[in-house]
Amino acid sequence: MPAPLRRAAQAILAHPPVGLFTDIDGTIAALAPRPDLAHVDRRARDTLARLAGTLAAVVVLTGRPAAEAQRMVGVDGLIYIGNHGLERLEGGRLARPAASEMATDALAAISPRLEEALRDQPGILLEPKGPLLGIHYRNAPDPAAARARILAACAALAPGSLRVAEGKQVVELQPAVAFDKGLALRAIVAERGLRGMVVLGDDRTDLEAFAAAQALRETGGCRALLVGVAGPEPLAEIAAAADYLLPDVHEVVKFLAWLADSGER
Repeated sequence: MPAPLRRAAQAILAHPPVGLFTDIDGTIAALAPRPDLAHVDRRARDTLARLAGTLAAVVVLTGRPAAEAQRMVGVDGLIYIGNHGLERLEGGRLARPAASEMATDALAAISPRLEEALRDQPGILLEPKGPLLGIHYRNAPDPAAARARILAACAALAPGSLRVAEGKQVVELQPAVAFDKGLALRAIVAERGLRGMVVLGDDRTDLEAFAAAQALRETGGCRALLVGVAGPEPLAEIAAAADYLLPDVHEVVKFLAWLADSGER
């Protein structure tokens, strides 16, 4: 782990209360051919549990549903922000806006039509996530052509109550309401009175969290350290927005373990 990153993290830890915000897929879990094949290894889970005992907040910010994220990470005492900020699961209570129910109904109505429209495209996987629908094309033989077909089908079939968003090899249909990882981060910073935070991510929606943290840092509202993860599908936007870039999930877990060690001293 680079010495400048250690020094920057130590400067954050020196001004408690401090929070940690981390994505799952591509950050603490390696990207997998299908969402159900990804997993968070034991060392990462154990380290997050240790951090939950020393930091003011440990927050999982993910595109997965909050309940699924909790099952996947398997650590009590964390705040699970699911579906890119639409859901919050904490202490066994799940909260999400009423508009999400309308989106769930709309997606249930159009999902069969989307599936039919994309039937001739090999390697496409529809992932129902309640008020969101992920359409993955990671396994398509021609990802660019698959993406184009997915976007065209969504434009033709999705009602105005839904919006289209994109991540690594996935197109999502989401409720057309105000939510994102940045808004969720801001809310938790305010609730917990955080004076410092470490934010980790690798994908486009993590840029929302990075931007919110950067804005708070610039206004003096909270110190922030932004750590990007390159992985096998690096995004130039993440590299540009991050203060430091780690090469892969393995190095992220090492960094988190170092944070836990430092917080327990």
